[in-house]
Amino acid sequence: MFNRGDKGNGGSQVGSFISGLVIGGLTASAAMLFVAPQSGKKTRKLFLRRTNDLRDQALDLIEDARETAQDTWSRGRETSRHLQHQARDLSRDARSRAAELSNRGQLVVKRQKGRMNGIRSVSKQVMDRVGISG
Repeated sequence: MFNRGDKGNGGSQVGSFISGLVIGGLTASAAMLFVAPQSGKKTRKLFLRRTNDLRDQALDLIEDARETAQDTWSRGRETSRHLQHQARDLSRDARSRAAELSNRGQLVVKRQKGRMNGIRSVSKQVMDRVGISG
């Protein structure tokens, strides 16, 4: 019916709960046999009906737990996929922005080198006119 050791879907906890439910129900039904004012046939019939009811309830609980576990698993998987896509997008955007900033930085350095070369050239011309050797 179910694997009590199946921890992947919380089977151990659900299995323990259901086992307790069934054992409790059977114990109560057995106790009812000893104190029942009805005939043995009626008592057996009632016992069988209650046992079947408990079994049906246990099966319903198992199915509900299985559905809940599957829904939770699906939502977790979708959330994981969404976060992976979001991380990829952010990473791509960050690389693009870093490349853009690097290019801008290289342009600034290139311009500054050009200005420094211009200043150096003017400075050399002034020093040559004044007669200072550098």
